[in-house]
Amino acid sequence: MRDPLVSVIIPTRNRRSLVLRAVDSVLRQECRDLQIIVIDDGSTDGTAEALAGKPACQVIRVDHRGPAAARNVGIAAARGQYLAFLDSDDHWQDHHLTRLLAAMGRKEVGLVYSSTHTVTLEGEPLGGRRDRRKCYSGQVVESLFRHIFIHTSNVLCRTDLVRKVGGFDESLPVCEDYHLWLRLALRCEVAVVEQITAIRCWHGSALSRQDRIRNAVVRAAMLERFYLAEGGQGAIPPQAAFRRLGKVFFQAGRALARAGQRGDALKFFNKSVRYRPLQIRGWTGYLNCWLRPEQTRSEPDVGRLLKQLTWML
Repeated sequence: MRDPLVSVIIPTRNRRSLVLRAVDSVLRQECRDLQIIVIDDGSTDGTAEALAGKPACQVIRVDHRGPAAARNVGIAAARGQYLAFLDSDDHWQDHHLTRLLAAMGRKEVGLVYSSTHTVTLEGEPLGGRRDRRKCYSGQVVESLFRHIFIHTSNVLCRTDLVRKVGGFDESLPVCEDYHLWLRLALRCEVAVVEQITAIRCWHGSALSRQDRIRNAVVRAAMLERFYLAEGGQGAIPPQAAFRRLGKVFFQAGRALARAGQRGDALKFFNKSVRYRPLQIRGWTGYLNCWLRPEQTRSEPDVGRLLKQLTWML
């Protein structure tokens, strides 16, 4: 059997109706040389049974381990020269893969992405800053470190390159996609299609306080590790790196402080002022937490997360 040009990887968990829409958008692609892999990450809503009748759709059922592990299962099963990722609540326009394949071009280009159009789950456009962020191409490590402008459902990349860097980091509960794009950008040029080819659904308003804390903490830890231990120092000037790290550690400290977890917040404010010693708000957060540490008590899930990230504190 001849290998397909593109392997499309769709992780899903208990999103039966949404994943059916996502798969249908892949089946409508102008590019027909596809392998469609849906990883059912422990669904209990009949997702696998609903997908059984979809043509050319391989469903792999796994125990629930999160999106990074699910996507890695798909990468291992992929036979295509290129990988395209699609979150199960997002969907593509019919020309999505055709446009991204055309932009892949030179062998130096290892990742292509398109502009973002963000909507609610009901399909209402959100726009705002999410869709107005500048797109970068070429050597983008520094720009990507400073700004998130690549989203999972908008990406096409070379399969061999993704496997070479080890796929998604399964130790990260969030930001695993951002982390992968950074590691790929160290090793290849990036191209952009400045047209909307994919529709991204936004769930941000539904995040719990613990989710927001987790996201801020993991983002700071991941970016610091990338810069200090995974090659970022060779591609990002210290001034730009420290500015970004000072900001994300401040954001994590602020999220923890607002939840009353002042002792944990103090650790992040401490990192923030070390990276940006002239940032007044970082010192303000640090002093407020230092003066009132006895009010702190970590919520159980956040406490476990902080223990997992002790290497960075």
